Amino acid sequence: MAAPVGRPRKEIDFAEVDKLCALHCTAEEIAGFFEITTLTLDARIKEQQKPDGTYYKNFLEYFAVKSAIGKITLRRLQWTAANRGNVTMQMFLGKNIAGQTDKQQIDIQGAQHIKIELDDAE
Repeated sequence: MAAPVGRPRKEIDFAEVDKLCALHCTAEEIAGFFEITTLTLDARIKEQQKPDGTYYKNFLEYFAVKSAIGKITLRRLQWTAANRGNVTMQMFLGKNIAGQTDKQQIDIQGAQHIKIELDDAE
């Protein structure tokens, strides 16, 4: 039997990959962290099983699932800050979650007539 050709297989700690995805790190940043190429990262992700027993298609699919944890964590921190009295965060959440606005809208109803007079200056 022939000896394998190339470099030894680099081990990747997917608990760390998950944490980096939660921080919304890019594929390039994650690959750099493990000192591998993005192609190697993508190939290794394709070896990872989903809870339903199927496999991830690529980094983008994996990232979409794992980065959601980061969004949840960020929202939790925002709500905590708002609940502790951070007025700026309360205003941000009010505008972005509750649809509040600090703009006034004036609706004018009915017919509008505009009269334009021109001077006949010669």
